[in-house]
Amino acid sequence: MSTLTSGEHHTQRVFDYEHRRARESRLLDIQPHLITQFLDDVQLPATWFPGKDALDVGCGTGRWSYALAELGTRVTALDLTAAGCRATRRVLEPYAAGHVVQASVGSLPLPPESFDFVMAWGVLHHTPNTRHSFERLVPLVRPGGVLYVMVYEWTNRARHLLTDALRLVLRQFSDEQRYRLCKYLIIKNSWLAVCLHPWLKVYNGTKATAHYDLAAMQFDAYDAYSPRWNHVHTQHEVREWFSDAGFVDITLTHPVRYTDPRVVWVKGDCGGVVHMRGTMTAEPHIAHVGNV
Repeated sequence: MSTLTSGEHHTQRVFDYEHRRARESRLLDIQPHLITQFLDDVQLPATWFPGKDALDVGCGTGRWSYALAELGTRVTALDLTAAGCRATRRVLEPYAAGHVVQASVGSLPLPPESFDFVMAWGVLHHTPNTRHSFERLVPLVRPGGVLYVMVYEWTNRARHLLTDALRLVLRQFSDEQRYRLCKYLIIKNSWLAVCLHPWLKVYNGTKATAHYDLAAMQFDAYDAYSPRWNHVHTQHEVREWFSDAGFVDITLTHPVRYTDPRVVWVKGDCGGVVHMRGTMTAEPHIAHVGNV
């Protein structure tokens, strides 16, 4: 890997810890239901994928790389962390076409127009500049190929300021201590969780299920509160990125859920995250802007 900035080293360390702890959460088990979940997220038919070259940016423990391999693609999985790469290599062992690379989004060791499908799920908002990182991915997409991203959504300023303040406090602790403290962000009183939600990123413990248990919530809380960068964006911003980069058929794959301004203030248009994809035209790619 090329030399990382201090911020990238921080991100690498916290996610390396996260990926090593991932097996404690059933949310990240590699199970066939992930294929259906992936197809629901990206809103493309299973028949679209066989024979395609796919890139999973920020592969983590390999759940989406697994889904892509099962769907018949030749998968290249990329992650900043050694733990994520090790986990994904184990996941892709049964698939001859699987390949894992350790690298940062800011220094991608991949030639232009290498992939029919590029995805970055929950990754770009943890880089210094989400849009600049998005633009790093654009040249990798072949004409007619698809780029798919998921990023955190803007809700209201007060919630983001308070959540960022708590992030700053929690980042003073070690990764292990922070992970343990995150269990206190799981609120087991439904009324209290509803009251806190407009002001702070917390988790409603009463909604734990077989596939999203308390361990998974603690894992998600660590993921949300540990990285140095946690940018938020509106669905209109993300659509503009795709449009400016020359994509067509730009699709919000999880549609707008809320239109009442009072609800949008609390939950955002799309419920807290923006899922979007677009298809690359044959027009020349944009040049990346700035340093990532």
